[in-house]
Amino acid sequence: MRNPIGWAGLTIFSLVFFAFIYAPLFVIIGYSFNSNPVNMMIWESFTFDWYTGLLGLSDRTTDVSNRAAYVESTDLMLAALRNSLTIALFTTTISTVIGTATATAIALARYKFRGRGFYNGFMMLPMMMPDIVLGIGLLIFFVTIGMNLSTLTIIIGHCTFLTSYVFIIVQARIAGLDPALEE
Repeated sequence: MRNPIGWAGLTIFSLVFFAFIYAPLFVIIGYSFNSNPVNMMIWESFTFDWYTGLLGLSDRTTDVSNRAAYVESTDLMLAALRNSLTIALFTTTISTVIGTATATAIALARYKFRGRGFYNGFMMLPMMMPDIVLGIGLLIFFVTIGMNLSTLTIIIGHCTFLTSYVFIIVQARIAGLDPALEE
């Protein structure tokens, strides 16, 4: 039987929850149309200048100095996007291969052995650790071994974190898989 008061309470709670989650995003979108370049919280007037400047469609880009600043900022933004997509591609590929190809997920899902709980906890440790602690730990590790900070160290750091997620997903899928298919 459906309890109408319970469903009404759940609906109200859900609406409040989503409003709480999405309200800051809508506030930022609203203030992105403010023309005040110094303090965005003080509304001056409605403008599309931020978006037209980003796309290079602004009247301000007719000035040579502003056009050079636009090109430089756009090139930097595109380089950052390219860098992020490269890191995402390599990190996803490496983490998926490591998390799937290892027999760890199969062993932990199918067999009972000594140290199973320790190994399971060890694989989940990067997820349980706060991101900032993991990041600082990896930074200290890379500096200690004398490795230059680069895209490679970023990929290694991301793989350290994401392999745990792949491991958990693979382990959960294997636990629900028919053992005859595995054989």
